[in-house]
Amino acid sequence: MTATTIDIGFGAAIVGVVYAVVLCMDDTPLNYWFRALAWSRERSGPINWLGSILGSCEKCCSGHIALWYSVAERPSDTPIASHIVAACIAVLAAAYLGHAYRWLKRRI
Repeated sequence: MTATTIDIGFGAAIVGVVYAVVLCMDDTPLNYWFRALAWSRERSGPINWLGSILGSCEKCCSGHIALWYSVAERPSDTPIASHIVAACIAVLAAAYLGHAYRWLKRRI
């Protein structure tokens, strides 16, 4: 059974937010990785772009997860617009989920 575009988008948004926002805020074994990503975001050029894709930005991470999962999981006769819509849904949902998580974290 193949996942729909909406399923891929929302699933990738949840994974991206948990990875890029929740795990980096708590004390986890991945702290060294997130410190390296923060260092890369402070630099200019290609290393800044690479750091955002690898997890320092929930929107970038979710969009890439959705796009590449959609391309890999769905048949080759799927229109390109479907892959792009999945990535767009992931970016928008990740922006909202990340903002909501940070808001709730400040309130607790």
